[in-house]
Amino acid sequence: LNIIDQVFQLAYNNDADILFCGDLIDKAEHIKINVLWGLFHTFKNCFRTYPDTKFIAIHGNHDVTDRTSSTSNPPSIIDIFANTFNDFIDLGRKNHYWYRDTPLNIVGIPYCDSREVFLNRLQNIENRVVKGGDVTILLTHQNDPTMPNPYIFADDFDRNIYKKVFNGHIHQYTEFSSNF
Repeated sequence: LNIIDQVFQLAYNNDADILFCGDLIDKAEHIKINVLWGLFHTFKNCFRTYPDTKFIAIHGNHDVTDRTSSTSNPPSIIDIFANTFNDFIDLGRKNHYWYRDTPLNIVGIPYCDSREVFLNRLQNIENRVVKGGDVTILLTHQNDPTMPNPYIFADDFDRNIYKKVFNGHIHQYTEFSSNF
C-alpha cells in the first residue's frame, strides 16, 4: 500500500499519470476483506491527495476469478476501482484512452488465456482504435517469449503502430525489441 502511495506521489510530482499492466492483487478469488478495504482507502487517499493523477490499468490473471475469453472480460478487482474512482481508467473495458488531449493513444489488452484470443483482440484494437499518425502505447499482460506457451512475441508489434509496448506478467525487466 505504501508503494502505491509512492508511485502516485512520483507521478503527481512529475505531472504524469500511472500506467499499470495488471496483477494489482495476488489472487482475486482469495482476497480478504481487510486487504480490499486497505486498497480502497489507499486509492481513495491517493486520488484525493494527488488530484488529476490518472491510474490507467488493465487486469492481469491474478485480478480475475475466471479466465478471459474472446467474447467477454470476466469481473476483476480493476472493475471495482474503475467503477468507484473517476481517475481510475480500466482499459480492459474502455480499450483506449486519449492522453490529456494529445495525439497519445493508450490502448490495452488484459490477460488472455490463449495466443489466438490475444491476436484477435490485438487485431480488433488495431482495426477500431489505432489510427495512422497517432502515438500509441499498448499495455498487455500475457505470457512472453521466455515463458512456456508464449502468447506474444516482439514480431507482433513490429508494425510501426506502437511507440511502446509494456507487458505485465513478467517478473523482471526485459527488452524484447526497441519498442517492447
